[in-house]
Amino acid sequence: MDSEDAKELLRKIKERPIEQIVKSCQVVYLPAREGKGERFLVNLLTKSYSIDLTTGEAIDVVAEKKVDEKTTRLILKYLSFQVTKKGKIGWLGIDKFFGGQQLMGELNRKAYRPLIENFGYEPQLFETACKLLDGKKEKLGGLSFSFLFFPQFKILLQLWPGDRKTYTAPATNLMFSENFIDTFNARDLVDMSEILVTNLLKYKTRPVTRTRI
Repeated sequence: MDSEDAKELLRKIKERPIEQIVKSCQVVYLPAREGKGERFLVNLLTKSYSIDLTTGEAIDVVAEKKVDEKTTRLILKYLSFQVTKKGKIGWLGIDKFFGGQQLMGELNRKAYRPLIENFGYEPQLFETACKLLDGKKEKLGGLSFSFLFFPQFKILLQLWPGDRKTYTAPATNLMFSENFIDTFNARDLVDMSEILVTNLLKYKTRPVTRTRI
């Protein structure tokens, strides 16, 4: 992440009242103390990160490790989020975002292809992994699960399993809650999709086989 981009995002965050950020982003504010600057505690999928408002540095709270620049940028952008839509929110594909069509190849390489390779013919493994990542099952076609990437932003992941016996190829799809379009761009969606799939693959486990006596 460019240092100037980080500085600009931090400037926007600092201009917002703390109470407004806490309420709209559903985060926890940690005042400066014990040599540490002001921080926000932010949930991303099943992990928690602290973001320092002086340095812009993000830390994985459990692992106590510095977070990569891609994730840090997304967290900073999230904290600049202001609620503009209320009530029920629908879903949008990346093609509805400016420049989204041009990034479809990258989305396929970083998200769709790994999903197909790992879960395309393994629907039970897919369901297990989604549930372990706190996915919520949805009735929206195929095997559909929604994930809270950030507290106010959902990603919908769908899988139509393949069948080798009938030569049916698997298919996947990613959709994003409508409020993404007010804060994030198409590049951010690709990065978020990659992070989601990477975390999902960590939970790829086979069901326990019961031993017959």
